[in-house]
Amino acid sequence: MEQDEEVVSARTSSPTTTPPFPSRTPWWAWTYPILAWIILIIHFLVGANLFIGVIAAIALIATVFAAVHHAEVIAQRIGEPFGTLVLAIAVTIIETSLI
Repeated sequence: MEQDEEVVSARTSSPTTTPPFPSRTPWWAWTYPILAWIILIIHFLVGANLFIGVIAAIALIATVFAAVHHAEVIAQRIGEPFGTLVLAIAVTIIETSLI
């Protein structure tokens, strides 16, 4: 009987557990999409050249990482099996938009 009480008390008391997802959004997850919008506006104002194209490609890759991060956080919060579907749909949308 004592073992059962110890097991129950061990389950109910969690000293310092952290959530599986961050409580704050990382700086790069919102900075890179804003930077991509700024680069897009500059592209329309200045016109296309090699420098803006290279910077835009780098910003696109960073923005894709930010989008996947957001999808991963949502997937962790809603759990299985819907989290897997969220990730699959997010990656599919990103891949088709890059084509």
